[in-house]
Amino acid sequence: MVSIQFNIKRKTGKKSAIRAIVRIDGKTTVISTGISVDVSDWNAKRQRCKNDINANEKINQERKRINTYIVKNGVPPKSVIISDDIIEHIRQKAINVERMGSANSAKVYHTLASKITKFNKGRTKKKKEINKEYVQAFCDWITDEGLSNSHITKQVRSLKTVAKEIGIEIGKVKAPANKVRDAIYLTPEEIESISKVVVKKDSSTEKIKDIFLIACYTALRFSDISRADQIKTIGKIRVVQITQQKTGEKVSIPITEKLEIILAKYRETGIPKFTNQFFNREIKEIAKEAGMTAKITITQYRGGKTVHTQHNKYELVSSHTGRRSFATNAINSGIPAVIVMKFTGHRSLSSFMTYIRSDAQDAAIQYHTHEFFK
Repeated sequence: MVSIQFNIKRKTGKKSAIRAIVRIDGKTTVISTGISVDVSDWNAKRQRCKNDINANEKINQERKRINTYIVKNGVPPKSVIISDDIIEHIRQKAINVERMGSANSAKVYHTLASKITKFNKGRTKKKKEINKEYVQAFCDWITDEGLSNSHITKQVRSLKTVAKEIGIEIGKVKAPANKVRDAIYLTPEEIESISKVVVKKDSSTEKIKDIFLIACYTALRFSDISRADQIKTIGKIRVVQITQQKTGEKVSIPITEKLEIILAKYRETGIPKFTNQFFNREIKEIAKEAGMTAKITITQYRGGKTVHTQHNKYELVSSHTGRRSFATNAINSGIPAVIVMKFTGHRSLSSFMTYIRSDAQDAAIQYHTHEFFK
């Protein structure tokens, strides 16, 4: 039997703190809510303020937080959740999501635990209380570090997720706009130049080149490429058919002649695996060998600021370039976006469009013979 009631700590004076009285199977726990109200505005019978709507909303949220925590843990929460207390929870979450096969998400949580530890240094216990003010201060702090807007968004979103799991609803936090940063794609001609790079047979370089080409031909994420040998025949059509690890979406991609040649090489041994870090380092060298030395200006958004940097194109090639190239080249070839999304496994057009890297010049070249321009 669980009972949650609220009362004011003092009945005299102008202001009083509100506390929650939690009773579970005859045991009583008093929890400080951090909410303060006018004594004269308090309705003891209804356990609410007469006029202070904002305070009443906070009481509702606190009741929900306490109840959620009890349902999950069987005991009431501490009076105040201190950020130091949840660092281990964050690390455990990183372990759990990694066990589920999401290495990238695990990395986000490991990074979050490290950053919170660093952020907490020099902060008083009061300033470590997990609430909206704490999360906003953390967001402002990592923004000042000059991190990318997308990284800031991921960190804040992950912290809010953990807070919610322990019963704390943070609400909206003001963060730098998560604008899409520039990223490259490879044209069909550039992909062909990658395929023609001469490498030592059976070497790790050859395998990395093959894996990258598989990504270009299938739009599979790096985490899914090792399962590109899951082939199904539909009538006379052979397709790679897998359930995506990240989203759970089922995708089917037609097998081209070029893809068939690569898959045949690994029919007995299976498609090899490499760490993302090693792969990204090696594929840049292959792209350099393929002659991708053109200067590219990249726009990034860091700490709320716009930053322009110049790179050789090969320096920007990574494991995700293959997937992005498939999506962009498919769109440029005239396949409707809603169809390409079935190959990539995207659920929303807005998230899919972040992959498309056609620019105004590409559009002019592709459509200059269109009836509209005659």
